[in-house]
Parts: sequence; structure tokens; C-alpha cells
Amino acid sequence: MRHENYFLQYNYNINIIKKEVNGKLGEKNMEIIGFLAAFTTTIAFLPQTLKTIINRNTEGLSLVMYLTFTLGVLMWIVYAIYIRDLAILLANLFTFIFSIIILCVKFYNVKINHEKI
Repeated sequence: MRHENYFLQYNYNINIIKKEVNGKLGEKNMEIIGFLAAFTTTIAFLPQTLKTIINRNTEGLSLVMYLTFTLGVLMWIVYAIYIRDLAILLANLFTFIFSIIILCVKFYNVKINHEKI
């Protein structure tokens, strides 16, 4: 019962904060911030993806980490569809594509070049 009270209080506090932020910044501005956050965190993956494509070197990349990360990104995509949030969906779709590219090169290197996992 105690944990439920903490959860209810947390949700209440979050709703108050959301109302305050929306009141001061406006819902449209918050949406812009969401898209900017999605863009910047997604674009951060582009240099690693390009470097991996060009050099075909994945020796320093952990296969387990990228598999786990890609699964997490896939779950974010499902969640974004569920809550109908375009910023989260687009960011994670592109991140998923970048991650799959890196994973494919990693799998190729492990299989063909006998690179360590």
C-alpha cells in the first residue's frame, strides 16, 4: 500500500510540473523541444555508423551491447506507436536503422573475419 501512495504522489507531482511547463513554454514549444531532443540524440549515432560503413572495423564494439541496445530501441518504437508520439517514433526509427547497419557489419566481421565477440 505504501508503494502505491508513492506512485500516486509521483504522478500527481509530474502532472503539476507538466501544467507549469506547458503554461510557461506552451505545448507547441514543448513539442519543438521534443523534436530537437530526438534529432540531436539520433544524429549522434551517424558518425559511428558512417565510420563503421567506411572502415568495416567493429573490433572495439560489443556485440552484446549493440544487440541489447537495438532491442531497447525496438521497444521504444513500439512504445512510441502506442502513445502516438511522432518525435519518439522518428528518432528511434532512424536510430534502429543505424544500429542495424552497425550490427550487420559486426555480424559479418565475426563470421567472415573471425572477429572476437
